Amino acid sequence: QTSPPPAIAATLAAQSRDDLQRCGRVTGQLRKVVKDLQACSQQWANLGESWFDADSASLSQIMVLQKAIASFAIWIEIVCLKSSLQGRMYADTEIEFVPDLVDGHAPAVELQSLISTFQKIGVEFKKLSEKGELVPISHHHTAVIFDSVRSINSSSLPYPRFFYQSLQETRLKLSVSPQPRTAGDTVPVNTSQLLAVKVEGVLESSCVNHRQPRKVSAVMVQLESNIQSATAAASKLPDKQITELATSLEKCADLQNDFF
Repeated sequence: QTSPPPAIAATLAAQSRDDLQRCGRVTGQLRKVVKDLQACSQQWANLGESWFDADSASLSQIMVLQKAIASFAIWIEIVCLKSSLQGRMYADTEIEFVPDLVDGHAPAVELQSLISTFQKIGVEFKKLSEKGELVPISHHHTAVIFDSVRSINSSSLPYPRFFYQSLQETRLKLSVSPQPRTAGDTVPVNTSQLLAVKVEGVLESSCVNHRQPRKVSAVMVQLESNIQSATAAASKLPDKQITELATSLEKCADLQNDFF
């Protein structure tokens, strides 16, 4: 709004074949915002994957926050950064917020308020997208983004219970053979030899109310091997071929009375 595009913006857009460059530096700023929101959404997703012992309310809050941030990034890209470079990438994407919740869990009042806020934001972006006569990145687009940020800041952000209290605890104890002589060292194997690796484990779990909300159904075991000291012949190979010599094996182990 306060930084109009330079006089050569049209020439830059023609040279880069990016019609949004005609809008000035706001294009790069919005694209950076989209990348930051996508990175934040991925961090919330990674956090949710590591929260196996979290209760249903905490998991639902993580799922709602992750999808809300991801949806906000997509809405900005669809509506405000609409460009011919996108093609039909978002042709079948609906501008609406449908939260993901844990099955059978009813969201609390604070979470319902946050869901309602993002649903209203989705409605505003949808109204803006239906105005086909608007030029790219006009003051209408920035106004909707500003109003959305104000709505999010004015909404109460619920804190997951798992941040300060865990209702269950799951521990995994592994026994791997052969073992290195010193903890943390590798197990050297000649490339002409075969090595049999045996992995055994036991799961230990405890809960507050003697009712475990989540139980482990299977364990994924992953084994990786890398070249530690290259031979004279291997040292002449490109780095790409040396990387391809590394081996990664995965196997899903079923549990038998918490043992595998």
